[in-house]
Amino acid sequence: GGQWQGAADGLPNSHWTMVGSGVTLTADAIGDGDGGRIVIWSDDGTAFAGLASATGGRVGGDGGAIEVSGKQRLWMRGQVDASSEHGIVGTVLLDPDNIHIVEAPLGDGTLDDELTFPTDSELESTVANDGVNTVTVAQLQTFGATSDVVLAATGDIVIEDLASNLLALSVQSLTLRSTGGSIRVEGADDLIRVTGGELNFHAAGDIDVAAEVQTIGGDIVWTSDNGNIFATNTDGVTAGFGDIRWTAGPFGTIRAFGDLAATGLPVVKRGDVILTGDV
Repeated sequence: GGQWQGAADGLPNSHWTMVGSGVTLTADAIGDGDGGRIVIWSDDGTAFAGLASATGGRVGGDGGAIEVSGKQRLWMRGQVDASSEHGIVGTVLLDPDNIHIVEAPLGDGTLDDELTFPTDSELESTVANDGVNTVTVAQLQTFGATSDVVLAATGDIVIEDLASNLLALSVQSLTLRSTGGSIRVEGADDLIRVTGGELNFHAAGDIDVAAEVQTIGGDIVWTSDNGNIFATNTDGVTAGFGDIRWTAGPFGTIRAFGDLAATGLPVVKRGDVILTGDV
């Protein structure tokens, strides 16, 4: 449906793109080599329920790059694999206009026939199998086992209050990037944990995190270009064997209610810093 992030290549992009549950897209290296690139794109809405694989070679090579995006709307219930047995894992990118991370079972593709762009592109996010611009915790945990995960939006990115109180990614990193909105983590009883990689939040506006945050083996890097950074959980923020690096907007405030624990530099800032816990 288009090039990486809809970049112009002289050909028109697709308005609507659908990949069903029985479809497999493969750009795997065979022997010694890097995985390739897979782009599922549309300028309006994309529905993806298939499998996309861009793995490194069996002998050597890094994982590839996979983008699943609708510039306005994304219905994501498929699986991706950018792993590497002998090199660096690849990247999975999802980047519609807004993104909500929700607690729901993995979709099983039963709504493939019901989702007919463009006439039936608005689906209720309260149904587990059924949500435009929503990504489930289970999907992120699956993605994170094989790839660096990047969620990018032009608007807001929200991790909703989770019933299980846990978003845990093992081995790889998680990046949330909002070029025109804010990042919010809403669950005060939740724990966001990344094992083995970095947790990177970058927003044009505020970064407001109500959950406890941990990394084990990676940095916690939060940057607000024009807003504030709030970490309101009294259990604090912990970067085990890593650094905490926070940068607020030119006139912004960094406010942390809990302890900050890091191996290296605890805070980098612009604007005022207000800490009520230990550093």
